[in-house]
Order: sequence, then structure tokens, then C-alpha cells
Amino acid sequence: MATPWFSTFAIPQLPPTPNMSLYVFQDKSLEQQVYSSQMQWLGVDNATGNPNGSGNVETTRKENEVLRWLGECVLRGLTGVLLMTLFPELEAGALEHLSAALQTKTFYAHLARVIGLHNNLAALTYAASDSDRILGSLFASYIGAIHRDMGIAGSSNLHTWFAQLVGPYAHTYRMYYEQYSTAAHAAAPLLSVVQYPHSSPPGTIAMDMMGMKTSIDAKIRRQNVSVYTSRLMEYAAKNHLPQPSFVFQDNGYQGALIQWTATVGVGGKDVATAIATTKLEAKHLASRDALLSLRAPTAQIPSLRRSKKLETRRMIMG
Repeated sequence: MATPWFSTFAIPQLPPTPNMSLYVFQDKSLEQQVYSSQMQWLGVDNATGNPNGSGNVETTRKENEVLRWLGECVLRGLTGVLLMTLFPELEAGALEHLSAALQTKTFYAHLARVIGLHNNLAALTYAASDSDRILGSLFASYIGAIHRDMGIAGSSNLHTWFAQLVGPYAHTYRMYYEQYSTAAHAAAPLLSVVQYPHSSPPGTIAMDMMGMKTSIDAKIRRQNVSVYTSRLMEYAAKNHLPQPSFVFQDNGYQGALIQWTATVGVGGKDVATAIATTKLEAKHLASRDALLSLRAPTAQIPSLRRSKKLETRRMIMG
């Protein structure tokens, strides 16, 4: 089996997503089943904390497996929609590669830790080598349970939540994929350019051309997203929203390793966050994610017109 392209890259360690909290289940039995699925896997009875005996264990295990399977199906759909929304210009092959990076047990385990799911298993003891397997399955079961609890009517809420959580990782993995593709495409053929007269040491031409291609790709990528900031401003003005504000934070590195985080705020509320290698690109990407969030049915940003009406009404009644 071929080694996945993303295996050479570590899972990005990104700043926490603002306002990201655990889902509050209406059906508490579903929430219980999410965590009991991992306890069953570890051989622990959910009610007593003792090793599993006979009885309903097999039935419960089958139900938990179905919940985990449902979660994995939902995650595939969420990931596909997210990637198509963020990167509509990509071909199917590139989308497939990005999708693969965002659908591993290890990545799901990372997300479980980011949102704090692992804290609900704190009382259990399991080997560190099993951590990703257990937490990855926990995250899939969690998504399956949310889908069942919300139903089809709540799917837009789940899509919005997932986009806020995974969107920054999708952008980072796209950057990784571009680096990987550029290196894989350019390494072998470009080294043969030494037949042309050149005073530089062997391999310099290849490195120069690789750098030039990367620079061109980055310029095209920035041009593709540069329209979103102006669109966000237009959307805010058209819908009588406060003008968006931006907060920037770098990762403390310099040169090629620097990354910028941009957070968009509207009316004092953080709406979206994005990461890129330049401050301007991070701003445009955050604007794009903010547009997605604001256009979602769940967006709750009060308009200036509504606020003024309420204030006027209070003054009249007061």
C-alpha cells in the first residue's frame, strides 16, 4: 500500500477556534451512548465501571457500531461539502487527496482533543498506543449522535459548526498539498536541466524554477481569494451589519516558516478564523469563511437597523 501523501506532515497545531463548545444533546440517551461506545470497546460497563459481563452487552455493542458507522458517513459528507465550498477551483484528484488527509482516525482523535471530548473519558485507563484509535472512534460516534439528535432539519447547523472547526485545517492541508505536489512534480524532471549553459552548481536551476513556480502558484491563490474581503464589506453594508474588524496574530516564526492567523469580528462577535503564510491572504480567507458563516441560517448577528428600532421603542415606552 502506497504511503499517503500527508504522512510526511504533522497534524497542524492551530489556535483554538473561538466559541467552540460541546453540543448540548436534547436526547440524553444518545449522549450516553457516545461515551458508552468507547467504554464497551475498553471492556468496561458504563453503569458500574466494572468489566463487561453478559446480558445486553452484545446488543449495546451493535448499536454503538451503527452509531460510529453513521458518524463516519456523515463526516465524509461534511468534509466533501466543506472542500467544495472552500476550493471550488480544485480538480477532483486534489479534492480527493485533501479529503483523505481530513478523514483519518488520527485526525479525528486530534479533533476530539481540541473540543475536549477526551475529558469525558478521563476516568478510564487505556494504553497510549490505543489513544488515537479510541478517540478517533469517539469523535465519529459523537458526530453520528449529533446528526441523529438534530435530524435532517438541523443539518445546516452541523455544517456550519464543522466548517468552523475543520476549515482552518483544510486551508493548512491545502498549503501542504501544494508543497508536496510542487516537489513531486518538479524534483525529477527539473534536475535534468543541467544540459543548458549555466554557471551555478548542479541543481540550482531546478531549485530556482521550483521557487518560481511556488511563487506563481501563491500569487494566483491570493488573487483567487482577494475578492472576499470586499464582498464581506458589501454584505455587511447591504444587511445593515457593523463593519467587520480584523485581528491578526503570527506564530512567532520568521521567513518561510511564518504563518498568520486572522480573526474576523462583526458586532463584537468573532465570526471566522483563517491561517495563511501572509497577513493579507489570511485576511481574505477569514473573510471568505465569515461570509459562509453569516449566510448560514444560524447566524445571529444583530443588524444596526434592528438595534436602533429596539432602542427607539424602549425610549417611547419608557
